[in-house]
Amino acid sequence: MYPYNYHHNATGKQKNAAQKENLSTRENGDASLAELAKDEKFLEILDLALTETGEMEQRYNRLSNAYPLLSAAPALKTMMLDEQKGKKRIQEIFFSVMGENMESPEIKNPTQNNEEINAEKYLEQTLLKELDLSNFYRNLFLAISVPELRDLIFELFTDKQNHIGGLNYVYSKYFPKN
Repeated sequence: MYPYNYHHNATGKQKNAAQKENLSTRENGDASLAELAKDEKFLEILDLALTETGEMEQRYNRLSNAYPLLSAAPALKTMMLDEQKGKKRIQEIFFSVMGENMESPEIKNPTQNNEEINAEKYLEQTLLKELDLSNFYRNLFLAISVPELRDLIFELFTDKQNHIGGLNYVYSKYFPKN
């Protein structure tokens, strides 16, 4: 699926790492999941990630309805859908580790969609939050050793990178600095 999951064998053909696993490596992976299940800090990080993803989903919804950005609404709504997918991925990670469903935390201070916003400032703040979240997921990816969880975190990380590029484009198109 992702480049780090593939290894070349002697014939030069790619082979999925999951195909190469033997019983002992699978047992070690389960031990890593058991360790993560006991790690309160990891569980807090997942809760924080879920909260931040919900907040970003709201941001994209508000941006897609902001007057100066109406022609960029399809791209912003796609980013909003990515955030919804991201919430599901975080819940999958939690389920993989804990064996139970994760409750969605309430978003603190939810913003009203009918309030008028300063689109330029709000877009800039959203871009900065995406930069922070990209770094957050990169660090989380590097800290986790379980391949199945790394795949999910890598997907979240690449979505954040794509959002940064898209937001840069939207910002430069709608708010050029002369």
